[in-house]
Amino acid sequence: MTVVGLREWVALPDLGVAGLRAKIDTGASTSSLHATDIEPFERDGEKWVRFTAHLGSVVQLRHRRCEAPLVTMKTIKSSNGHAQVRYVISTTLALGDRVWRGGGIPPSFLKHPTPPTLPLFSYGVSFF
Repeated sequence: MTVVGLREWVALPDLGVAGLRAKIDTGASTSSLHATDIEPFERDGEKWVRFTAHLGSVVQLRHRRCEAPLVTMKTIKSSNGHAQVRYVISTTLALGDRVWRGGGIPPSFLKHPTPPTLPLFSYGVSFF
């Protein structure tokens, strides 16, 4: 059995991301990654998405340009009724010596950061 804390250091190797601080959310069934400059495109007839991932903290903010196959798009409605389209990707997650491959974890939503939130990667509990 692996014990996981509220905040853990993880990697997303498919995206070339290491040393990412993740918030483990026991109430969530999906994951989210703060992203901007989101651009859908096609590669070899398949749908992909290109985006800038916001990593680190307010003190040490890092950005990384990433590309991933697009799984789907979902419209999410906030509690105040504001609708937003989110792109859904699937990627590999590494936590310590454990690795969950793309299909074995819930897809990540790419969402625009809303200040003053920190650029945290939030992972739903169901991926464990």
